[in-house]
Formats: sequence, C-alpha cells, structure tokens
Amino acid sequence: MGMGGLSTGFASNNFMNLSNPAANSFLDKPVFDFAVKNQDLTVSSNSDSRRLKTTYINHFAYAFPVKNK
Repeated sequence: MGMGGLSTGFASNNFMNLSNPAANSFLDKPVFDFAVKNQDLTVSSNSDSRRLKTTYINHFAYAFPVKNK
C-alpha cells in the first residue's frame, strides 16, 4: 500500500500475482491469498482529539492451475 500501487510482473509456480494474471499460468497447485487492512488515524486540535480505527478485508483471491490432459 505504501508504494502507491507499484507492482512487479514476476512469475512463480508457488505465488499468485494479482497484478499480472498471465503469470498465474505457471501455478502448479491451488493458491489462496487473503489480506486484511488496518487503519488507525488520530486527528487533534487545540481543543479536541478524535481517533478512528478501521479494520476490513482488503481482498480474498483463489487461483488454481488449468491444464490440458
């Protein structure tokens, strides 16, 4: 998240690549990807202070190999 959406186009048989779906053709077993995002924000002024905590599921993905036999 801190890289502003920058990603790489790597291909691996063990890891899913959400940025480059064509790289997922190298998968040789099913792969799950699950991410949770947590945000803790504090805003204060001279007279008041507010704190906001947010946690949510960022994404859930499942990829599996498809091969001709």
